[in-house]
Amino acid sequence: SEDEDFEGPEKTVILSHRFWNDRFNGDESIIGTAITIDSEPHLVVGVIPETFDYPANRDIWVPLAFSAEEAAYRDRVYLQALGRLKPDMSLTQAQSDMDVLAARLREAYPEENVGVGISLVPLNDHLVSNVRPALLLLLGAVGMVLLITCANVANLLLVKGASRRRELGIRSALGAGQWRIVRQLLTESLVLSTIGGGLGILIAYWSIDLMAVMVSDRMPAFFQESIGINSTVLMFAVGLSILTGMLFGLVPSLIAAKHDLATVMKDSDHSQSFGGRIWSMKSLLVMSEIALSFVLLIGAGLMIQSFQRMMSNEVGFDEENVISMSATLPRAKYPEAEMRAAFFREAVSRINGLPGVESAGAVLTLPFAGSEMALSYIIEGRPQPEPGQEPEAGLDAATASYFETMRIPLIEGRFIDENDQPDSKNTAVISEAMAREQWPDESPLGQRITIGQMDDDGNLIWLEIVGVVGDIRHEEMSEEIMPRLYLPHSQFARSSMTFVVRTTLEPGLTAQAIRRVVSEIDPEQPLVRYRLVEEVVQDTMSIERLTTMLTGGFAGVALFLASIGLFGVMSYSVKQRVREIGIRMALGAQRTDVLVHFMKQGVILTLIGVVIGLIAAYGLTGLISSQLYQVTPSDPMTFIVVAILLTVVAMFACFLPARRATKIDPMTALRYE
Repeated sequence: SEDEDFEGPEKTVILSHRFWNDRFNGDESIIGTAITIDSEPHLVVGVIPETFDYPANRDIWVPLAFSAEEAAYRDRVYLQALGRLKPDMSLTQAQSDMDVLAARLREAYPEENVGVGISLVPLNDHLVSNVRPALLLLLGAVGMVLLITCANVANLLLVKGASRRRELGIRSALGAGQWRIVRQLLTESLVLSTIGGGLGILIAYWSIDLMAVMVSDRMPAFFQESIGINSTVLMFAVGLSILTGMLFGLVPSLIAAKHDLATVMKDSDHSQSFGGRIWSMKSLLVMSEIALSFVLLIGAGLMIQSFQRMMSNEVGFDEENVISMSATLPRAKYPEAEMRAAFFREAVSRINGLPGVESAGAVLTLPFAGSEMALSYIIEGRPQPEPGQEPEAGLDAATASYFETMRIPLIEGRFIDENDQPDSKNTAVISEAMAREQWPDESPLGQRITIGQMDDDGNLIWLEIVGVVGDIRHEEMSEEIMPRLYLPHSQFARSSMTFVVRTTLEPGLTAQAIRRVVSEIDPEQPLVRYRLVEEVVQDTMSIERLTTMLTGGFAGVALFLASIGLFGVMSYSVKQRVREIGIRMALGAQRTDVLVHFMKQGVILTLIGVVIGLIAAYGLTGLISSQLYQVTPSDPMTFIVVAILLTVVAMFACFLPARRATKIDPMTALRYE
């Protein structure tokens, strides 16, 4: 209720349906009963329905319960607000109202709210913002593969229709009308597409769990659970199979059904010349396949380059053989900063003494774990910047030996150590980027800064810089290096910290030993989020890795299908022109002449397709620019390499049928019927 938004004598809690069942066996009498959370009694006032899961995988909800001091703060913007629009209110109208409200707040509180606005974002857009561009890219790739496949099927149907001209002529002679023949051929096309769609659905069933696992850390849990072959997806797949079967089977069926009955009845099945409308249609389809393959290969090439450059970035620390585990101390049990500092200091000291542990430390925000704290700071002796113009740096609290554990190099001065205590001078260690930004031509050691903290007497707390350490990437592999500020945890004690432990033993065994150590200090204190730091870093690239793998896979499939289509056209051309080849060779044509003649035909198709694909790729690659890192959408080397690759593969697909043509015996060919 609204009165629970502020601290009161009674603390309340709402349970998730899952937690209620797992922990209390669905006992309805739990309502009105007190349970202990963070060493304090909380009255259970409700259970959330099973269908509600946002934020995902939460077990309990407690009121924010601001203290009077916290409610008076004007510069805390760490919370996100959610609201439901009225039925007659558009997002644009609501945003206009929020703009007015933000402007009033800036006028009322200019120091705290300068540069601060309110942005309304649909919740669904917010939840999928990091995966939507990748999904749209993959959707485009799937569409291109579908078109290439359909073009191949259409080519096959054209070939099949041409080879069945005599059969279809007999059917016409026996009374079958043109529409009857079209229906028969269209039915055969639909059977092919339906069987193909069914096989595709089976493959999707087998592979979808793997894909969900690969993005498990980059998507909300309830989104992952919704990934599956539901009725909507099934109907879409079946409908698409039928639609493509009809669209790409109709034209070949109409062409095959149109023929001169007298000519067909006099011709043999193998005497057709390869020319006219069939040749034009088949050539167009093959060129389309090559062009689409070129676009996909360009996209895959750009994505692979981007991923490689992203992965080649140095993270700034050594993540191998390091495990992480987090602890959050209850405020009621550890109300004083000295108590919190003592807990983590003792825990780190004991963990360092465990067998197989090389080094251990603790940090406020683990790199690549999805959390970041940034604050503005002021440098002593420099003019006071305008509100909102203060320089910013990522802020961390760390214990002694954290830098040694993560192997973050020391550039100048010293690391945080055991001498940095609450009763000693306040110190800070900064990153190399912060030193370059603020003290490019001098040493920052001995300089003092403040982040706005006050002591008990209301005076600003100034921090003396005692060391400079190497830069690290903290959120993403593709991010720009941000200045960082590290404070000793003993002087900036926080309740939530993450232990980092470098071990030579099996990580699971070390984790068990760490849990025992913490349990000896405080039997009620849990450790959560056990992970290998190497996996934490790798998981930040899961979406990029999956997108690159799938795009590359689709491009490979497209290249294979395009080469198969070209191979089929050339093979059919050779088959249809056996008599012509025999006559050419009987009149003195050499085998190399025949080879060059057929290769020339394939080269023309390939080059036209490559040129069309190049133009299309140049225009379309700009759409994936947001997915690229340090690679331009029009990267010339990628275009050149892909053009050469596609041409070589296409030439090989042409060479095999052309080589077969050179092996035809002229006497056999002249008798060929």
